[in-house]
Amino acid sequence: MVSLSNIKFDVKAVFAAALRSANPYNATLKHLARNGPILQIEKYQYNLDRIRSVYVFGAGKAALLMALATEKILGRYLTGGIVCIPDNYPKKPAPDKIKVRSSAHPIPDKQSLQWAIDIKEMLGNPASNDLVIYLASGGGSSLLTIPAAGSTLKDVQQLTGLLLKSGADIREMNTVRKHIDMFKGGWLALYAHPASLITLVLSDVVGDEMNMVSSGPTLPDSSTFKDVYNILVKYDIWTKTPYSISERILFGMKDAALETPKPKDKYFFNARPILVGSNSLALSSARTKAKSLGYETIILPQAVTGEARIAASVNAEQTIKLAKSRTKPLFIISGGETAVTVKGNGTGGRNQEYALAFALRMKKLNFHNFICLSCSTDGIDNVKETAGAMVDDSSVDKAVAKGLNPFKLLKGNDSYHFHKAIGSLVKTGPTGTNVNDIQITAVW
Repeated sequence: MVSLSNIKFDVKAVFAAALRSANPYNATLKHLARNGPILQIEKYQYNLDRIRSVYVFGAGKAALLMALATEKILGRYLTGGIVCIPDNYPKKPAPDKIKVRSSAHPIPDKQSLQWAIDIKEMLGNPASNDLVIYLASGGGSSLLTIPAAGSTLKDVQQLTGLLLKSGADIREMNTVRKHIDMFKGGWLALYAHPASLITLVLSDVVGDEMNMVSSGPTLPDSSTFKDVYNILVKYDIWTKTPYSISERILFGMKDAALETPKPKDKYFFNARPILVGSNSLALSSARTKAKSLGYETIILPQAVTGEARIAASVNAEQTIKLAKSRTKPLFIISGGETAVTVKGNGTGGRNQEYALAFALRMKKLNFHNFICLSCSTDGIDNVKETAGAMVDDSSVDKAVAKGLNPFKLLKGNDSYHFHKAIGSLVKTGPTGTNVNDIQITAVW
């Protein structure tokens, strides 16, 4: 007889395996090596004895662990650097030569501006025999910012807040961010030119489009001001956009000189992006763990994106179809990043909302014997210490028995109080990594 508690334990073990594979320290070390003065970064070699200065910069939820690994490899050849992590993330253990700073997430603050300026000043006047290594990971977009000329930090904060509540996905949000900022969208590459530039990317973007991670400070941008305008109109934000920013967008659509650096620009001749970790790699590790525990295992080929509650409903129906052909208990593994269009005043995150919507759909379809975990790999699903939630076929009934209306909670974007009431929250605390979200559904 299948034990619910045993399968719950195994679901958590599979999620833990995915997190371990996304550990930024180990992922970074896999791509770096040094033999004496020869630094090997995948297929690229650098003779550090011939390099004047080696700087390491970066931002994101994984920046600290990536910095520790990079410093370990560079050793005495490292000149210095700065990495920025979210305010609520631990700053220890700290590197010796790389300064660890923190700022606000997901909306930038005064520290975000200060640290970006500090990086620009540390770069000074780079030479062709300098090496700059940039560590990009999820969450970096808000941690470092230099508002475009004519705009203020308050303007950027206001527009970012509107985007976060709009339902825009990460690509759309970062397309906008690149065009209202003079640090993102390839501008840091301009400041680093003519130094050699390596970008190590731990991707939180579905499809691993590296120039979207942290809004691509060191990578070329192919999007345009016209794209930005279309996004803001699409989500009914254009008329609410601060005047200084909307004016820049209108000018940018007419004047190519205002555009972000593009792929053929000279700033990228010596620039090399390298992917060190991603959601797909984490899903593969999850599958390996599930198989080792004796489960039939499937990774869904399509990324889980779009509105969280809609994605959950679609995946619930797909789960039922897949369950019909299983020969033993089945683990269905998926990943991606959904969005939530906030219309209510409740508390929650995209993973908590996904789990609630999944449980409600399975209840409506009268399907039993399932567990669904949906969690953010960074450990923070919009609520401190909460990575997401894990529901089963009793979750809705438990909430109703406590006097809650699950449908009303979902409508009001109040998934947190649903899960808190029935004990279905998954709490990991900040994990130090970020490779999107992972869903693990077990059926038997």
